Amino acid sequence: MLDCRGLSFQYASGSQSVLRNVSFSLASGEIVVLLGRSGCGKSTLCYACNGLIPHLVPGIVSGTLRVRGRRTVDDPVWKQAGRVGLVFQDFDTQLVATTVEGELLHPLEYRDPPLSSEEMQWRVVHALSRIGLEGCAHRDPMTMSGGQRQRLVMASVLVQEPSLLVLDEPGSDLDPAGRAQLREVLLNLREEGITVLMTEHDYGQLAHADRVLVLGHGDIVWEGKPEALLRCPQLMRNWGLRPLALTECFEGLDVEPLPVSVEEAWARADALNLVMDPPASVLDDTVRLGAMPEFSGEMALSLIQVEEVSFQYENHVVLEEVSFTIQPGDFLALLGPNGSGKSTLARLLNGLFTPTHGRIVVDGLDTSTTSMNELAKRVGLVFQNPDHQIFADTVWEEVAFSAKTMGCSEQEIAERVVESLAAVGLPFEGSRELDPFSLRKGERQRIAVASVLATRPAVLIFDEPTTGLDTDETDRMMAMIRELNRQGHTIVIITHSMRLVAAYARRCLLMHGGRMIAEGTPREIFADAALIRAASLEIPPISRFSQRWGHTLLTVEEVRASFKAGPP
Repeated sequence: MLDCRGLSFQYASGSQSVLRNVSFSLASGEIVVLLGRSGCGKSTLCYACNGLIPHLVPGIVSGTLRVRGRRTVDDPVWKQAGRVGLVFQDFDTQLVATTVEGELLHPLEYRDPPLSSEEMQWRVVHALSRIGLEGCAHRDPMTMSGGQRQRLVMASVLVQEPSLLVLDEPGSDLDPAGRAQLREVLLNLREEGITVLMTEHDYGQLAHADRVLVLGHGDIVWEGKPEALLRCPQLMRNWGLRPLALTECFEGLDVEPLPVSVEEAWARADALNLVMDPPASVLDDTVRLGAMPEFSGEMALSLIQVEEVSFQYENHVVLEEVSFTIQPGDFLALLGPNGSGKSTLARLLNGLFTPTHGRIVVDGLDTSTTSMNELAKRVGLVFQNPDHQIFADTVWEEVAFSAKTMGCSEQEIAERVVESLAAVGLPFEGSRELDPFSLRKGERQRIAVASVLATRPAVLIFDEPTTGLDTDETDRMMAMIRELNRQGHTIVIITHSMRLVAAYARRCLLMHGGRMIAEGTPREIFADAALIRAASLEIPPISRFSQRWGHTLLTVEEVRASFKAGPP
């Protein structure tokens, strides 16, 4: 199906090769996952598979890449679309139509030879069914959640019936139900003989993959079965990959092979005669998270009150009668499946949207009657995709913009830029010349945070702050957010990562179907299996493992501190 031999590539604007002598092959119906830290060449390799490199992305290329016997350099990109389908990591850039149906019909209208209208309609219905978007044909994509839009882009690729499907981070915006549905789609495609090559940070997709390729610095440094990689946590760390938390719990113990599932972990614990008996300090969340930060001056923000808030786009109801409060200094996680209203709620909190019914009060101000300029001084929102937030030509201009709109003096603007860049760990030197779009996503994400911090808001809302980031970038981002919380900022994060919730959140709000169905600490939420299932989420493996002994533990450190020898 695909044969790559000695492929190397250097971007026209770069000084060194991003891909270095890459050789591998893919068979028909095979599912192969590309892993590696950010910047290792995964996306570049994806772009080479359908001819974007070198036809539309200039650079120096050597070696060959063939799909179904045809060299990708020999045919224009449009001609390869029927052989190779590509879904970008930034999938929103692929959306062009104002309806879901129009999005799928668009590529079919350019087929040569043309398809009949009956064939086109059948393909649209079939593609939407494959991806779980039945009944959405007439919706505007911009009213859909990020995860739903990502599945829509996948459908727009599948409607062309390619032989090779290339997916760049397909699970990044999907909830557990969406990821399970994605796995089912991929398995069905494999049965149809369609080959899948995808990059991923979500190891849940590895269980059904045939092979894994790990890229180091543009070259393949490891190839083999997924299970073999997952059982070697140190090997994963060597290449910037995060080991499975359950596997880490058993590192250093006299057990081989290391477990990669909850069931295996239970069996290993039985074999070692281990039980869970956590000391009181392990179950004390103030030990895990530290005490609530102290407040003074601008940080002494009163409660955010959300009172019976409902919201709808035209006739589509997104939120219904949602009520809660946010305490000063809280670290709150908004949880729920795609389409449950989390991102809409975030935009209501900072005044981008106003409630259809009910009201939101921030620092005593009703968001419906308060200017965006005033609300921006109190609540800052960092979008899921930093490229939807960044617009200036230089880092300095980007971070300074909000302070300028507030009427700050030149001296105060400079002070706020320096202060904000320092808070996110970016250098001030060179910021007047540096193009933000020349930086990696993790750095662009920090610039977006800095631009929000320049207004000195007391509340910071992060919509999926780690999407598309590798292990190191995720750790740096979350360490920065935790430090902002310790400095007194109230934090709200929207995330599908239960690992992040377990490690960082003090409190959770659980959304489903536009309603808030529960609130509590992560330990309380994860302890209620029925509630988690009702919200289409998954209990973290570590919590499932420990619940066998009547405890809900959250982190590797908690599990390791709770291991005790069982009765003889």
